[in-house]
Amino acid sequence: METSTGAVGTATESPASTWQKCLAALLCFGATLVSGLFFNEAFRKTMRLMNMTFLIALSVGVFSALLLNDFFPETIQLEHKLRGTYKNFPNFPLVGPIVLFGIILMFVSDQVIHKATGHSHEMEPREDSPASKSSHKIWLLLIGIGIHSLLEGMPIGIEKKHLWTIAVSLSIHKCIEAATIASAMVEMNRMYCYVIISIYSAMSPIGILTGAFLSASPQSLTVDLLTLILMSLSTGVIIFLAFVEMLPKVIECERTMLVTKIMCIVCGYSAVTGAAISFNLYFGDHTAPAEE
Repeated sequence: METSTGAVGTATESPASTWQKCLAALLCFGATLVSGLFFNEAFRKTMRLMNMTFLIALSVGVFSALLLNDFFPETIQLEHKLRGTYKNFPNFPLVGPIVLFGIILMFVSDQVIHKATGHSHEMEPREDSPASKSSHKIWLLLIGIGIHSLLEGMPIGIEKKHLWTIAVSLSIHKCIEAATIASAMVEMNRMYCYVIISIYSAMSPIGILTGAFLSASPQSLTVDLLTLILMSLSTGVIIFLAFVEMLPKVIECERTMLVTKIMCIVCGYSAVTGAAISFNLYFGDHTAPAEE
């Protein structure tokens, strides 16, 4: 996700353009919500036939693809762009330390929440069940992907020429992420899952509307720097969830089925990567190079 340097600070948009962006936000919300609810119900019906370890392994592959093909490249690219745009931009790497801070922050918060849920409700039986342990991890997942989704929606609000091309591509991308979130909540209460999916579905539309608002505002180092910080933090959150929370569970459970678990990880990675390649072929480059 890039903050367009050429799109901000332009003339005031017509009402029709504003309405188109509102419709794009509605499309993104509806597609993500329907996808999340559909896959959550589908996974619930098939969870008895499917080993949950393999489903987690599939999620690790999906998150790996998002990190390596999406989160990391976009964050590094934005840092380079801002360094070339602003003369007073810090002349030292920012992404790495902020990502590391995000990982450490998630580790500390995970330990604090785990200790709180394990000791602050001693009157409630079995508070350390797998379902209760996973609830706070779902919120960490929502924070990580939610922030990134918010930032991914902003270019659509700023875009003026290829609005629907990018909106459709982003909606499909959000559907894939919604399926991953849904797969992580199959053992949780239905109503709780619906709330989480609804909140996640609203993040990109909020980003679209925010981008539409910012497109009428002058470019600011503060706003762009805040965007870079949030993108870096969200990357750290997803790294923590994928490789600290999920991957160890995949390795520890059923060691005799290592090949199958590796295949699930590869399939998850390949599915997202293949979808990204298809989007580039059919929808073209989503981010036009900045004009000097």
